[in-house]
Amino acid sequence: VLKYCDHLHGKWYFSEIRAIFSRRYLLQNVAIEIFLASR
Repeated sequence: VLKYCDHLHGKWYFSEIRAIFSRRYLLQNVAIEIFLASR
């Protein structure tokens, strides 16, 4: 399992992730929201 996600603004460690929500539109998964703990 990866310990972090590479992103445009740096690396997000999974331990910082507090919640992940998928957003649906017309029955299609179109986005994912990731909420991180404050650093």
